[in-house]
Amino acid sequence: MAKSSDTPVADQSVSADLLVSFLKSFPGRAWIKDSAGRYIYASDSLLAAFGLTREEVLGATDDSRFPYYARSRSRNDQLALSSGQPQQTTELIRENGQAKYLFVVRFPIDSAEGRFVGGLAIEMTEEISALEGLHKVNQQLFRSERLRSVGELASGIAHDINNSLNAM
Repeated sequence: MAKSSDTPVADQSVSADLLVSFLKSFPGRAWIKDSAGRYIYASDSLLAAFGLTREEVLGATDDSRFPYYARSRSRNDQLALSSGQPQQTTELIRENGQAKYLFVVRFPIDSAEGRFVGGLAIEMTEEISALEGLHKVNQQLFRSERLRSVGELASGIAHDINNSLNAM
């Protein structure tokens, strides 16, 4: 019986090809920035989401390409680099005139070439909308239950008053 540890490990060139295939297939957005905050990689899905070309993004910073989000993104990038720990956030962005929610993870990448910050973002707009709808339904049910309780209390008080008046 072969152990899982007996499985051969792919060489570096295969691993690099697999990683590139993974990034191209990833349905969310992916990017890598250098320690100065300049994009050195941007996935096709990231470029398509903002209607930008690779040439417009590579070498640019958030300040120049995404000024509305630059401050929080730069702060989270620096936090990931300085702490050495992944940083998770939920971000609300405007894209093509629509509000979208993204679950974003930023993480430090240490390599022989230097220190970088990588990021992955997955759109969560439908899930957030469903949760908001569920929250509204729960609020309506709570109000209905509270009104029912008040109605029962008022009915009990009216019944007691009526019994008192009948006795008189």
